[in-house]
This record gives sequence, structure tokens and C-alpha cells, in this order.
Amino acid sequence: MSSTGKSNCRRAQLDELPAGVANEPYVHFVRGSILDRGTYERSRLRDNRVVIVFPMESSVPESDGSTRTVVDLVLRYVGDETRILHVLVSSENAWMFEEMESTAVMESLEVLALVQECQDTHSALIVQRLLLNTEGGNPNTVFPHKVLGWSWADFTRYCMEAATQSGIVANPLAIVKPGGPLVCPAPSELIQEGDEVSVIALPGFDWDAFETLMVECRDGVSGA
Repeated sequence: MSSTGKSNCRRAQLDELPAGVANEPYVHFVRGSILDRGTYERSRLRDNRVVIVFPMESSVPESDGSTRTVVDLVLRYVGDETRILHVLVSSENAWMFEEMESTAVMESLEVLALVQECQDTHSALIVQRLLLNTEGGNPNTVFPHKVLGWSWADFTRYCMEAATQSGIVANPLAIVKPGGPLVCPAPSELIQEGDEVSVIALPGFDWDAFETLMVECRDGVSGA
């Protein structure tokens, strides 16, 4: 038993997982009333690695109040080895959880939280910070011109070299093919016409200038 999921519901009853993760191994739901003490005692929350609390109404911000109640009760039945995640409907309600040992994820990340948090402790929080655009680097999808035909291995190599030489913070993230993104491209994967590239960078990132610098770095190495 690696994780316990708590689903959104309409009658104060936790009774099913989201369809996207219903058949995932080691992910299951707790059935019962959110105000029934027996629900928390029978579920053996302490034995689980992660507990996820879903809102009662996924589109109603006021549901965050009920979520806070559940998180508070769950905290009474888990130990230090169990992480708690709660799906937040509205970021404006985050203040209610400030003093609680629970990590917020937005509704759009709930499947990631259920599946990935059971395998990797910080995955949902990392992705959330990337997407919320509130601090640090954020994904920038750019159109390659001068690096067309490069392999992903070359792109990552000279991206790092250009970043080191210029002091610009930039990290390769993915290749966006016409059919969808490759979030973990093979080193031999080529950047082709029609592709885009996602780079994690700080605000004000000048891709055109950075791409030019990458080419200069490669030419300098090849000409050495």
C-alpha cells in the first residue's frame, strides 16, 4: 500500500478515484463521511506514503473550506512518514493552509499528484512552481532556427555551455513535435523543421540572442 487517494464528491462521501488513475496500482480511495471519526480510523492512513485530499466540488472555491477540515482531521491520524497533498480549487484560498503540513496542488495537477507523488516526493511541487509563474524559472517555448538539425544531445550540451559563458540561466526541458511534446527526448532525437523547443529560463529570456550564442559555442568547439 503506497498511497491513499481521496476523491472529490457531492455528498460528503469519499467514494471514487478520478478515472485517469482508477486502475493505477498502489492508488486507492477511502470511502466514508468526512466528519465520521471511523472513516479516518479504519483507513489506516498512517500506513500510507501519501494521502491526497480532493475538493467536494471541484469547481466551487468554497470547497476549499471543507478540504481544510479534512486535512486537519487527516493530520491527526498520520505520522511523519506520510505526506499530505490537497487539491486547491482557488489559489486565493491558499492562506487557509499556511500553518498546515500539507502541500497544495491545483486541480489541473491532481492526476500528477496522485501518480507521481507516490513515486517522487517533490514532482508535483516542482511542476506547479514551473506553471504558476510566481518564482524562479519558467518554461519558454521557442522556435529553433539556427539549431535545426541538431541532436538533443548537442542542444543540451551547447545550451549549458552558452549559459555558463553568458551567465544566462537556461535549462533544456523538451522538444515539442507537431504530434506532441517529448518530455524526455533520446540524445539522438533531432530538432527538425516544425518543431519547437521548451527551455526553462528566467523572465526576459532573449531566445534569438541565446540561440546565436549556442551556435558560436558549437563552432568554437568544432574549430578547436
